[in-house]
Amino acid sequence: MNSTICNAIKNKQELELTYHGYRRQVQPHALGINDHEDEVLRCYQTKGGSESSNQSGWKLLLIKEISFLSNLNVGFLTHPQYKRNDKSMKQVICEI
Repeated sequence: MNSTICNAIKNKQELELTYHGYRRQVQPHALGINDHEDEVLRCYQTKGGSESSNQSGWKLLLIKEISFLSNLNVGFLTHPQYKRNDKSMKQVICEI
């Protein structure tokens, strides 16, 4: 799963995934490890559902809670609000 995510980040390609039972389309910006030693994905969601009812916006997803992942081979531009070296990650594995 990490190689798919890192390849999508490197090539700036959107991903489709299922998280907490909701299908989502996201623009992945960083993959890393949080303070609890969990792998996390910082992404900008463009479509789909969520527990918060926010269909778009920044998300920090736990990799272990993603049940489906697919590269859509659809390009995107780096979101202007994205800041490298995400403070939610104590270690960055890959990022834009």
